[in-house]
Amino acid sequence: SAVTFFCMLFVQAKGQGRKREGKDVKWAGLSQLLGWVCMNVVGGTLAEKTYKSSDVPYYIQKSAQDMGHLATSLMMLFLVVPHFNPGEDIRNPSVRPDGFFDSWDVRTWFVVGFLFLDAWISNLLLKEFSGVTRGVAKAAGVAIVYFASLLYSKDRRANPKLTWIAMGVILGSMIFSIVS
Repeated sequence: SAVTFFCMLFVQAKGQGRKREGKDVKWAGLSQLLGWVCMNVVGGTLAEKTYKSSDVPYYIQKSAQDMGHLATSLMMLFLVVPHFNPGEDIRNPSVRPDGFFDSWDVRTWFVVGFLFLDAWISNLLLKEFSGVTRGVAKAAGVAIVYFASLLYSKDRRANPKLTWIAMGVILGSMIFSIVS
């Protein structure tokens, strides 16, 4: 609950800048964040149980999980997205002339590669150790990335409250990992 609280505070603090610019606070974003955190907790718990309850080699378990992700993502891409946001329908050549990869460049491929590597390493930690170890490793990674971003991010340097709230998220994650 501490992690969720600090995440919501962070989003709220980021929204204060929007308010100063005369824009509305995005309450939908806060509710999406809460949903994401809850689904992450449930998914992580189920993944740990699944990985540890089977003698099947890790690479087979992870490949099966990735096939499930692919099937779900394709369903979302072809059925859900066009329904809610027709401007993002990849089947419409007037909107997306090159289909799904329309606006991809080298940076996108790097992000995809890093996310793929992150998922494989995180789940390997989950299988071999525990969710606690994975949580501590992820919290350390988030801390490193966040503090590195302080070197170039103007809004975080101009608003130290964001940095303190981000520290609360990181510390909340670490405390949760230690207590668990």
